[in-house]
Amino acid sequence: MKSKRNPKLLFSYINNQMSCHDEIRSLLDTDGNTRTDKQDIVNILNEQFFNVFKKTTPNENVQTIEYYTNNSCQVSNTIFDPGHVFEELSKLDKNKSCGSDGVSPVLLNECASSFCIPLSMIFKKSFDSSTLPSAWRHANITPIFKKGKRNIPSNYRPISLTSIICKVMEKIIKKVMVDFLDNGNLINKNQHGFVKFKSCMTNLLESLDVITECINRGFAIDILFIDFLKAFDLVPHPELLRKLEAYGFNGKILNWLKAFLSDRKQRVVLDGISSIWKDVLSGVPQGSVLGPLLFIIFINDLPLGLSVLSKLFADDSKLIGIIRNSKDRNEFQTNINKLLSWTRKWNMDLNLNKCKVMHLGNRNIHQDHFYSFEIDDIVYILENTDSERDLGVILQSNLKWDEHISNMINKA
Repeated sequence: MKSKRNPKLLFSYINNQMSCHDEIRSLLDTDGNTRTDKQDIVNILNEQFFNVFKKTTPNENVQTIEYYTNNSCQVSNTIFDPGHVFEELSKLDKNKSCGSDGVSPVLLNECASSFCIPLSMIFKKSFDSSTLPSAWRHANITPIFKKGKRNIPSNYRPISLTSIICKVMEKIIKKVMVDFLDNGNLINKNQHGFVKFKSCMTNLLESLDVITECINRGFAIDILFIDFLKAFDLVPHPELLRKLEAYGFNGKILNWLKAFLSDRKQRVVLDGISSIWKDVLSGVPQGSVLGPLLFIIFINDLPLGLSVLSKLFADDSKLIGIIRNSKDRNEFQTNINKLLSWTRKWNMDLNLNKCKVMHLGNRNIHQDHFYSFEIDDIVYILENTDSERDLGVILQSNLKWDEHISNMINKA
């Protein structure tokens, strides 16, 4: 009866009953040997997740960059007054898991009136001194199975659990940052991820509106679906900090964000067994409040300088070009080259095998035409595709939806 009024109880019961099927009983190590000891398993997964990171040398071409605004985000520590802290503590989701510091959201929420004053003092001290307790920069990683064989470490993805107390401070800082970006109209209009009043739906609808209008007018359309390699994990910190400064974040807030990104560590925790701590060398902090915002700031200037339409949902990006003649095709290739130059400049990598091109429209004569990436004098031909999953929806070059409908029916 309770589950009728609270569906969470039902799903919690189902998940508990199915948890035995998700147990990681064995993994292959780097030598191909099967490991069944829990300590070995968490260490293997920890190494797998650590190997994703990449410590890069700052690109000399972006030692100084053009500012995107003449304004500066002025922040005082009054944003951490007890009233603001109490408000955030009162809104905490009690069902969330605690981070490596072991502080429960239930405790913080239930005792908000008692904790808001001391936490206000701690937050102000942290902000003014640009220092964070080490526990705030440590994350517990829960491995979640994706697909494939269960004994392959790469078939698991990490879910990061970070300090709830730090998240409260992040929420207050995020509000200030978002207000500054919104007031300055600084976020690119083609970004639909983690932006107020935008979503996957708005991205897809705007894209399809452009595509169908052009095809109805008799034009052809070419789309490049862009796949970044581990985008959130590979954002280089030096370049991110330069971007933040270019968007008007300087002084205390920039210094605090620099400390927030520095000296981060993570470990895998499974059934009460913990791996050793490993350094987080790159990326926006997964499981944090500020991580998604920092990423869209980092990628925000990607569409600048492009002559074709771009649509982004965080790192899920695509270029859409109207193709009327060979000149338009050459222009689309020029934009692909500009995209590649952006990735080189900002130390980001593309997953070349997953970047694909779709040709749409009855007048799209593309049988003998291929677009390409040129990297270190090697030309990589981009694969043409007649169907591609875009933000969860299968788009077909004939603009029919039978593949997507069949896929949904099979999942039902």
